[in-house]
Amino acid sequence: GTKPKIVAALSDAKVTAGRDVTLRCEIRAGEPRASCRWFKDAKELYGGSRKHTLAYSDDVATLTIHGAELADAATYRCEADNKVGRVDTQATLTVMAAPEIAIESGSDRVSVKAGALVLMSASVSGFPTPSLSWRHNGKALEQAANVKVDVNVDVTSVSIKGSAARNGGKYELVATNEVGEATAEFNVV
Repeated sequence: GTKPKIVAALSDAKVTAGRDVTLRCEIRAGEPRASCRWFKDAKELYGGSRKHTLAYSDDVATLTIHGAELADAATYRCEADNKVGRVDTQATLTVMAAPEIAIESGSDRVSVKAGALVLMSASVSGFPTPSLSWRHNGKALEQAANVKVDVNVDVTSVSIKGSAARNGGKYELVATNEVGEATAEFNVV
């Protein structure tokens, strides 16, 4: 018998969330004919689900992921084995998603009570990690003694200590990455 042989390895792939993506490699089946299996990280994938379609014919093995989402980003491995031997090839799938902004409830309309703390916060998702900018009445928001802008991995906030009428108006959070842009509006009255 002969063991299976990789003719064309898997290649790393990128996909935008919501689209389908197909990973493919070419593996000569050997004798006896090798069977082909797919793994996501270390977990075996099975065909027949709405999420994955697996095929292996004419020495070409394919895995199609339908409606890719951020959770599908992983290392995928295709493995072929028969009783003579085993081969595998692997690649990384990167899933890119446009930014999305979720405003903490009640944080989108804030009233200024003189001297009180005003807090606007939102969580941001997307890949590659979006760059964030805050604007106040159309101009870039400047940090000041009483205005603090915080940006953490997935949450950003603006806090204004000892707020005054001049801190009122429209605040915008803009999140941008190579896939797209999202804007959220906060009204401070």
